Amino acid sequence: MFFSRVTIPKVMILNSDNIQQFLDLIKQNSSSSKRRKRFFRSLAFVFFGVVMPADASFDASAPDPHIQASAGAGVALTQAHATLNPAAGGMEGGFTCFFAYSRPYGLKELQQSHISVTGSWDKISSTLGAHSCGYEVYRENIFYGGVSTCLLEKIRFGLLMQYADVNIQNYGRAGAWMMDFGGLVEISRRTSIGFTAKNIAGARIGRCREALPRSLQVGAAAMAMPQLRFCVDLFKEVRFPATVRCGAEWQPLSFFALRAGLGTFPFRTAAGLMIQFKSCRFEYGVDNHEVLGLSHQCSISFILKRR
Repeated sequence: MFFSRVTIPKVMILNSDNIQQFLDLIKQNSSSSKRRKRFFRSLAFVFFGVVMPADASFDASAPDPHIQASAGAGVALTQAHATLNPAAGGMEGGFTCFFAYSRPYGLKELQQSHISVTGSWDKISSTLGAHSCGYEVYRENIFYGGVSTCLLEKIRFGLLMQYADVNIQNYGRAGAWMMDFGGLVEISRRTSIGFTAKNIAGARIGRCREALPRSLQVGAAAMAMPQLRFCVDLFKEVRFPATVRCGAEWQPLSFFALRAGLGTFPFRTAAGLMIQFKSCRFEYGVDNHEVLGLSHQCSISFILKRR
């Protein structure tokens, strides 16, 4: 999440009292259309002061259900979405059209939609996409494009440019450019390592020039056996302690997979599945925040392989 002309108080320490304050505000205000303006002002204060500290350890929402089902782990996966690791986009080959929808913590005011198209040609892959979050009072749109290339046979690097546009009803609008850089190394056919540095230029937004989150994520992925894969990531956002994320995928059939994950700060568990029929892939992921509850995400992808 980002903000523009509104000056939001600095981040509060996460505890059970201010989390409950956020939940109470949701219940009291979201059901009455006459209170929308008051609801947004309260939500802006509490969300940026309370939910973001809780959520910041996984750098906003997971880009797709696969990563959500792995509790945010997967920066070293060769099939990771480009918004998680710009170096991984398009490694499946051909063209992929991706559509996703999520509703964090079950709140329609935070509902998110995501669309992207990825293509690869020889050693170069490119991605274009858009991500939208919020509703009519608060709307955040992110438009992005990225490119990745194989410098050596097993080493890839990628760059992702994003433009974040924020529109707050009765308060104003602002935007900012951000840049992410990622790398991926296939150590062997079964093992890979990867990293992503987000907002490497230190972008700021709004008249107050508020700093946007900067983070570093490094990880490894390995196949323990042909049907079982594990991944472990270390994530650090500059304002918060480091967090460990672990994920596992069991794929007993070529068209079906089960996933599970575990994350720290905040502690959360996750699970999901994948079902594929020919060129159509359906994925579902859910994670459970220790205080805020469940977040669901589903997606459908159309994968067109080159002949």
